[in-house]
Amino acid sequence: MKTYSKILLVTLPLVLLSLFSGAGGTYYLSKQSLEHLADNWLQTRLSEAMDTVVENEEFLRRYSITDISSGVRKAQYDAGSMLQSIKIGDLGYVFIVDSEGLVVVHPEEEQIGVNLQDQSWFAEMAKQPSGQLDYRWNGTRNLAAYEYFPAWEWYVIVTDPFSEIYGSINKTRDLVISLAIIGSVLMVLLIVFLARKMTAPLRLLVDGAQKIGDGDLESRVPVNSNDEFGELSAAFNTMSTQLQKSHGALIQSEKLFRSLIENESGVIFLLDQAGVVRYLSHSFRRVLGYPLPELLGRSLSTLVHPDDETSFDDFIKKALLDPSISHSAEIRLAHADGSWRVFETISQNLLDDPAVSGVVLNSRDITIRKNVEGALKKSEEHLLYLMSQLLHAQEDERKR
Repeated sequence: MKTYSKILLVTLPLVLLSLFSGAGGTYYLSKQSLEHLADNWLQTRLSEAMDTVVENEEFLRRYSITDISSGVRKAQYDAGSMLQSIKIGDLGYVFIVDSEGLVVVHPEEEQIGVNLQDQSWFAEMAKQPSGQLDYRWNGTRNLAAYEYFPAWEWYVIVTDPFSEIYGSINKTRDLVISLAIIGSVLMVLLIVFLARKMTAPLRLLVDGAQKIGDGDLESRVPVNSNDEFGELSAAFNTMSTQLQKSHGALIQSEKLFRSLIENESGVIFLLDQAGVVRYLSHSFRRVLGYPLPELLGRSLSTLVHPDDETSFDDFIKKALLDPSISHSAEIRLAHADGSWRVFETISQNLLDDPAVSGVVLNSRDITIRKNVEGALKKSEEHLLYLMSQLLHAQEDERKR
């Protein structure tokens, strides 16, 4: 996986998670705050409604007419009328249900007299004298605060639809989600842009490294900044320059080595552990007259004089058994013209060297020297023979 993809894979989930977590947290906290405000708001309106009911009931007590049914009904009617004037948003209202579940006061006349005993939320409300309700009635979900008024056996209920209470928070939710999505898109684009900008120097370095790997040692990368990427680019260019110089020096050294090898009087053989020739110096053709492919992949013993085969085998065995010592031997090798050439050969076991992995034989043609030595030996023997004949002649002369 490329660095660009890794940056996006690590940063994008974190950024998106942070944005949506922030949006979700904002919505949750806003909703909690609004619920708290709605509860307080409904409780305030309930207190106002209860004050109205209590005020009308106290009027009856003040004038001691609580036992007069017409007076009670008049007070209840006045209280119901006054409750309708309490403003609870645009859709909220106050209604009253008696202990039998009958709607006594309601802004909609058709609802008056409706029995609510079969409603689960009424049964819940009857269990405690005051509290809050989250209920459905006539297909609408509502939030309410209620309190029981024992003097008239009324449940005074202040209610408002959820759609009005949470309408603003729902709009806020949609706005927050929209902002989160827009912010995510912008953040993704920003991260993609920054990731591309950050990885651009790396791509240039990769391209430069590939060019050098393909043999273009003159490849350089531009240094466009003073940060770590700029330092890395500068170091890459320095490395490329040094590599180019080293490669040039290596080529010159190789040319010098090849020139020395090709023009020397000896031959260098590289044998594997089985004695098979793996390398020949170019002087092989000039010294022994064979083309290089003639011996490559074959055993050197094919060129050895039959009388020297035993000594040659012993020579190779010594070289294999004791790598620390260089051994030498005089071996006759067949020339392409049918003659035999004498070579002074020195061995060096480099089988353990990974760069060589073979036995190096450095063979120098000493045929002329051996011929001269033979001629000198014959001359010396002939001279000694003449001297002995001269001495015998002198001895015979004295005896006469």
